[in-house]
Amino acid sequence: MNNALKNGVILGALLIIGSLALSMISSSIFLMFKTYIFLVLFIAALVYFGNGYKKGNGGFLTFGEAFKYLFLISAIAVTLCTIFEYVLFNYINPGLIVEQREMAVEAIEKFGSFLGEDIIEESMNQIEQQEFNTIGKTIQAFILRLIFPAAGLALIIGAIIKKKRPENMSA
Repeated sequence: MNNALKNGVILGALLIIGSLALSMISSSIFLMFKTYIFLVLFIAALVYFGNGYKKGNGGFLTFGEAFKYLFLISAIAVTLCTIFEYVLFNYINPGLIVEQREMAVEAIEKFGSFLGEDIIEESMNQIEQQEFNTIGKTIQAFILRLIFPAAGLALIIGAIIKKKRPENMSA
């Protein structure tokens, strides 16, 4: 499992570097698309690391072994990335919080024709009063990220890459 620690740190570092670079290139693209961009990176890395682990086990890997290995990598990466995003939003670039709030207001205004006037007004008030990127919100996001992508993708990819050792073959 030492390899899982190393690979989790590598994936976490890639996500951090990507987050920093993307936020510096375009904060609006970072806020709108980082989830989708990094999901592709996350999946590719888990498949790569999972296949490497299976290859190191002679080409065989149980579902349980694959899940534990991939979840550990994911949990480490998610932890590092979540801590970095808290620092990014609150210390490195606090303007991201303002832009995040503005984007939420624009979305409500854009889809306001589908909502009633009362709902629009209430939503706008909630956005203005809502605290973005507090410790509580960060912990909440972390827990959700542990469920998906961490556990969810570890389950899916683990199920795909598993390969049972034949009964007549010794370990």
